[in-house]
Amino acid sequence: MLMLLTPFLLLVSAFFIVRGGWACRSYWLAWAGLAATMIGDYFLAVKSSPLVSSGFLCGVAGFSLAHLCWIGFLLQHARWSPRIAFGLAFSLGIFFAARMFPALESPRLLAALSVYTFISIISVSLACGTHRLSSAWRYGLSLLLFSDAMIAFGRILRVPYLKHLIGISYIASLVCVTVAI
Repeated sequence: MLMLLTPFLLLVSAFFIVRGGWACRSYWLAWAGLAATMIGDYFLAVKSSPLVSSGFLCGVAGFSLAHLCWIGFLLQHARWSPRIAFGLAFSLGIFFAARMFPALESPRLLAALSVYTFISIISVSLACGTHRLSSAWRYGLSLLLFSDAMIAFGRILRVPYLKHLIGISYIASLVCVTVAI
């Protein structure tokens, strides 16, 4: 279902970007971010790549590319929220130091997840910053970060019963990003 949902959301958002004409041209970068999530979806959801595999790293790279596209878009329209950025960096830094570093055996995976988390903090702090864009950006990227945290708890720290919460929050994040575009 996920591999059908994202192309549908891409078609819907492309329709509205085209309909908006010249004024909406910067939204293609945001659209490219939504498209990049399909790379992550393929490796993490469709192939179910194991945690310590190149497939998992490719999935993380796909979502990193999505966030970089969204950062590029948001930098044109928003100012970041330093309070959100520092709050997330502080809390996620403690989480990484206390739980993730000891649980991850692969230095490559630890480095990739650290970089991805840093990129996510930047995108969320921009989405929650000052701008005239849809508030769906705040909800969409915050839900994506929440989904990522649930993946960390479920797949890395082996907390049971999070699979449905991950799926629901991830799909909600995609829908919110589409509404924002």
